[in-house]
Amino acid sequence: MRSTQPTMILITLAITGLAATTMAAAASASRVGGMPLAAKGCIKVTSTIPVGYQPTGVGVNPKTDTIYVTDSLDIHHVARNVSAINGATKSVVAQIHVGHEPVGIAVDPRTNKAYVANVAGKQMTVVDGQTNKATSTIPLGFVQHAVTVNPKTNTVYAAGI
Repeated sequence: MRSTQPTMILITLAITGLAATTMAAAASASRVGGMPLAAKGCIKVTSTIPVGYQPTGVGVNPKTDTIYVTDSLDIHHVARNVSAINGATKSVVAQIHVGHEPVGIAVDPRTNKAYVANVAGKQMTVVDGQTNKATSTIPLGFVQHAVTVNPKTNTVYAAGI
């Protein structure tokens, strides 16, 4: 008997008329299927992309049209990968090996670097967007779940416990 590993997907959406949707949702509490009625015509699935067992974080570099998705767990609970996706072709172009249980991710479009929060390792991995390779690991000493970057100051922020 052959066993197959379940694969989760990244779903890309096209969102139009967001400002009108926000105002309409505030004006009316009517909901259909968990979504305000006004939003129904504004959001549609444009593609689905297989990315791993349990994707948790998404970061985008708008300059290179590259999407990065963290895979926090695999079937053996030891995932250490980030999927790099070409936004134009909607295909995975690299699986990047990072630290233990990558969760949060942020991308600095100016430096073309991604910063990955690794929960189990209490560290952050820096990924070079040009090569799609991990270039360094920064020990933090605490479990961080969220990461963001300020491209103007080239400052990375991590939050955790």
